[in-house]
Amino acid sequence: MDMHRAAGSQYFEAACAGWQHNCVSGYADPRAVWGCMGDPIPGAEGTAIGTGEQNTLDILAGCLTEDIAARLADAYTVTVNSVVYEDWFLPSKDELLEMYSIRTEGFSPYYYLSSSEKVHTTSWAVLFSSGYPQPYYGKHVEANVRPVRSF
Repeated sequence: MDMHRAAGSQYFEAACAGWQHNCVSGYADPRAVWGCMGDPIPGAEGTAIGTGEQNTLDILAGCLTEDIAARLADAYTVTVNSVVYEDWFLPSKDELLEMYSIRTEGFSPYYYLSSSEKVHTTSWAVLFSSGYPQPYYGKHVEANVRPVRSF
């Protein structure tokens, strides 16, 4: 999907539905928490297209909790024609909104987490049944996770 990223990469690719199960249809996206409830993560407040990758790096550096959404996205790898792609990240709020506007198949109608922190207790999430961007989604509440990569 072309999201007109200004610096560097120009395209974003969303992981396929069932991404944790080798893209086998019928599997739902995994759910995870944003993590580090009550702790601000410096640098992870970017909401614009092109900020998700840096947000994810900031979350990984500032939140050591295992199995959080950013770690799931960061750990994802896929091999296509012997090429390994391991540069996945948790999308920012605006990247998620762009994903909603395109609405490829396989998305749950429920909330998807972004890498965009709102305040020390909440992050941005997007409700995929309506495209509603929720600015106060508790960092301790699970939601769906779908990684993206830029190139």
